[in-house]
Amino acid sequence: MSRLTLASDLFALAASASVTFGLRHILVYFFAGLVPGWAKLEKSKQQRVAVEVATLPARIFVGFVTLPIVVTAYTPIQTWRPEDSRACLLACSISTGAYLMDLTMPRSSKLSTLHNYMPLALLVLLRVCASSGTPADTLMCRCVAAAIFFGASVGGTATIGLTFCFHCRDAWARSTSTEPLKNGYRAYKALLLVLSVVTIIGHYHCAMFMHWWLVEGHVRFGAWVYVLFGWTLLDLSLEVWFLWWFHTYEPRYKAKVGQRSVGVVTPPGTCLELPGWRVMGLRGVFGTWLVLMLSFVWRSVFGYGIRL
Repeated sequence: MSRLTLASDLFALAASASVTFGLRHILVYFFAGLVPGWAKLEKSKQQRVAVEVATLPARIFVGFVTLPIVVTAYTPIQTWRPEDSRACLLACSISTGAYLMDLTMPRSSKLSTLHNYMPLALLVLLRVCASSGTPADTLMCRCVAAAIFFGASVGGTATIGLTFCFHCRDAWARSTSTEPLKNGYRAYKALLLVLSVVTIIGHYHCAMFMHWWLVEGHVRFGAWVYVLFGWTLLDLSLEVWFLWWFHTYEPRYKAKVGQRSVGVVTPPGTCLELPGWRVMGLRGVFGTWLVLMLSFVWRSVFGYGIRL
C-alpha cells in the first residue's frame, strides 16, 4: 500500500465524516421548523433521525460511483480499468466516513451495528487484496460494488425514509391534524415497497453473479471465493432484517389521565395496517432465491468438481 493511496482513502473518509457530522447538527434545527410535532420527539430520536438523514449525500454519491460497475458486472474481466478500482475504494471510504458518524448514536440492535461496520471491513479488504488497478481486482471489486450499491446506497436511502416516518409517527399522532400521520403512512408503504424490490434485486444479482463467475472466481481465489460471495450476501441480507423490523406503522405512546398512566395508547383513526403482501410476497420471492442459491452449491460441488 503506497502512502499516497492510503492517504487518499483517509482523506475521503474524513471528508465524508465531517460533512455528515455538520449536517446532523444543522438538520436538528431545520426539522424543528419543518416537521410537525418535532419538539414532541425525544432528544435521542431527534438525533437518531438527523444523523440518518445526514448520511444521504454520502449514500447518493456512492450510488453514482458504483452504478457503472454494477451495470457492467457481466462484461469480460479484461475490460476492467484502474479507474474502476479507484472508484470502489472511494465508495468504500465515503461510506465508511458516513457510517462511523452514524455509529456515534446509541443503537439497541447488534445487527444494525454490524451493518454499519461493513463499509470499513470492505475498505480494508479492498485495500489489502484488490487495489492493484489491474484485471485481478475485477471480481472482488464487483462484489463489493454490488453490496454498496444495493445495500448502502439505494436500499439505505429507502431505509432512511422509513426510519424518519417510523420515529416521527408518534409525534404526528399527537398533532391536531391527522394529515401528517396519513401522509407519512403513504410514504411508509411506498418506501417499504422500494426497499423490498431493491433487496430482492440485490440478492438475485449476487446469486446470478456467483453463477456467472464461479469458475473464474475459483481460479483466482480458490476456495476463498465462497468467503467473498458469502460476505457480500451477508451484507445484503442485513437489509432483510430491516424489512422485518419495520413491521408496523401504528403509533403507540404512553399517556396519563389525571395522576395515573393509562399505558399504551393508540389514537382513534390512526391504526394504519401495513399491506398483507409484505409477508407473503417476501416469503415467495426469497424461497425462489433459496432455490437459486442451492443450485449454485450443486453446480459448485457436482458440476465442476469444486469442493466447498
